Amino acid sequence: MVAVFKVLSAILLFFIPESPVHLLLKNKTKEAEDALRWLRSKKRDNYDPDQEIRSLQRLVDKTKVDLQSRSITSLNPASLSGVFTVKNFTGPTAKSFYIILSLLVLRQLGGINALTFYTVDIFKEAGSSMSPYVSTAVLGLVEFLMTLATFAFVDRLGRRTLLLLSSTLMGACLTGISLHGYLKVLGYDVTLVEWLPLVLLALYLCAFSVGFGPIPWFMMAELVPTESKGWVTGVVVTVNWLALFLVTQLFPGMVVSIGSAGTFLVYGVLNIVAAVFVFACVPETRGKTIEMIQVELGGKF
Repeated sequence: MVAVFKVLSAILLFFIPESPVHLLLKNKTKEAEDALRWLRSKKRDNYDPDQEIRSLQRLVDKTKVDLQSRSITSLNPASLSGVFTVKNFTGPTAKSFYIILSLLVLRQLGGINALTFYTVDIFKEAGSSMSPYVSTAVLGLVEFLMTLATFAFVDRLGRRTLLLLSSTLMGACLTGISLHGYLKVLGYDVTLVEWLPLVLLALYLCAFSVGFGPIPWFMMAELVPTESKGWVTGVVVTVNWLALFLVTQLFPGMVVSIGSAGTFLVYGVLNIVAAVFVFACVPETRGKTIEMIQVELGGKF
């Protein structure tokens, strides 16, 4: 079944146009305009890409100048010395890198993959009347539907607002699950609220799916200049998977050491930490060009 979806994804990729920025870098302006029309889902007569093309062209021209000013070593993607330079880790571009890296690490520390990987065990321990396997399937469906719903209002509410709402609600949900667990351990009768873990986990996944799930990934495209996207993407994706590995490996040990309730509380607190980070450090990128964002980042931190 998994292979079927992978093959389907590969087939659908043939119908997706090339990036407008990449096309402009190759001096294919007409193809870039067509790609923008496709991406904006607008008919040719109702959408004029000229303004957006001009903005992207300025970005591309700046990128070409930056690339030409670098040494051959720094242009070599396989060269670590080209990545770990002072220029890459100072200034607005570096701040973009630190923001994306922090968001993805906090995304993992919030417990999303540990909880989804061990959902069946969590429901078994919670003593829910619904089958743990059915509960897991329900949560998976909820996450899928809410991820789709994100695209309907991400440009209305803004990235920063959704990240704040997402992390705050995730922290509240996990704290509620922790409280339910502590009450059960202390011997209180929780029969009347045995449905609570399922509801709170569903809300947690809803909050994740509309905020910390998809938004850090496409904010990377909005925050990071074109000339730095290669090394930034490589580093943050590597760190993201390392963080995922560590969190999922530590989860069983945390449950043994401090119990499920304590583990949920830790994840809840870390989600609140994520909310504080977003409030203090993450800019709103909705409706802004990369130049505007870089200027704004020049005054942050």
